[in-house]
Amino acid sequence: MFILFINFPVMNIKKVLITKKSFLLFLLFLIFLSSNFTACRSFSLNDIESPESEDNLTGKNADSDSEQPVVAAASIIPVGEFIREIGGKRVDVIVMVPPGAEPHVYEPTPRQLVELSRAKIYVKLGSGIDFELGLMDKIAEINKKMMFVNCSDGIEMLDDPHIWVSLKNAKIIIENIYRGFAELDPENISMYTENKDIFLEKIEKLDKEISEMLKDKKNRKFMVYHPAWTYFASDYNLEQIPIEYEGKEPTIKNIENLIEEARKNNIRVILASPQFSTKSAEVISDEIDAEVVLIDPLASNYIDNIKTVAKVLDTYLE
Repeated sequence: MFILFINFPVMNIKKVLITKKSFLLFLLFLIFLSSNFTACRSFSLNDIESPESEDNLTGKNADSDSEQPVVAAASIIPVGEFIREIGGKRVDVIVMVPPGAEPHVYEPTPRQLVELSRAKIYVKLGSGIDFELGLMDKIAEINKKMMFVNCSDGIEMLDDPHIWVSLKNAKIIIENIYRGFAELDPENISMYTENKDIFLEKIEKLDKEISEMLKDKKNRKFMVYHPAWTYFASDYNLEQIPIEYEGKEPTIKNIENLIEEARKNNIRVILASPQFSTKSAEVISDEIDAEVVLIDPLASNYIDNIKTVAKVLDTYLE
C-alpha cells in the first residue's frame, strides 16, 4: 500500500462540495493506481511469503482437507506426470520448468511462485539438476509448510542428473512419491496404492520389452548431443558418446575427434534435444552419413517417450 499526496495551489475560488459519489470515484482512482504500481514492481523469490492459513493453500474456504485436492509441485514434466499417475484426480500438479524450457538455466516466473505457495508437497529430483541447485533453498522459504520428497532416494547415482530416463530408476521414483503421498494424505492411501501398482506394471512391462528389443545388438554405441541418456544406456548395456563438451559447444578439434570416433564405431544415429542447438550434431552427421533424431528427455507421455527412444536405437543399432 502507498499514500498519494496531492498538493493543490492556493487559489481564490469558491469552496468545492465533495459529494459521496465523487469521493468514491476518487477512491477507485487511487486503487487503480495502486494495483498498476504493484503489477509493474519487479519480483524476487523473497517477495513471496509462506501461506499464513490453511485457506491460503486452497484459495478458498475448505469444508475439510479430505475434500480438497492436494496441490503438488514438481521441478520437471516427467515427475509431474508420475505424480498424476499416482494421485489421479486427487492432486493438482504444478510443474516449475514448462515445456520447451531448459532446466539447467530456467528461472520461475512470479506467477509460478505465487502458485507454489499453495502446494502441500514438492517432489524434487534431488539428482543435482541446476534448477534445483540454484533455487531449492529459496523455494523452501516460500512455503515453509510444504513437505519435500526426494526422487533420488535409493538410486545409485551416476555423473548425470537425468535419473528419470531409466525405467529401473522410475520404479524407485514412483515408490518415493507414493510414500510421500501416503504420509501426507493417509485417508486416501488405498487409492494411491492402487494407482501406484497399475503404473508400476506399465513400467515393468516396457522395461522387459526394451530389454528384449535391444539384447542382441552387437554395436551398442550411439551418439548424443547433450548427455541425457546415461541411465537409459546403463540399463541396457549401451554406451552414449556425447558431443557437448563440459556443457559447451565442442571445438573444431573436438568435432574432428568425434567424427573419427563415430566412423570407428559405425555410428548411424545422433540423438539431440530440442532445447539445444543441433548445429554440431548436423555437422558430424553430414560427415558420417548418420541421422539426427530429436528426442526430448523432458517430454510428456513418459512411457511413450521412452518407448520411442528404444525404437530409434533398435532401428539404427546393428
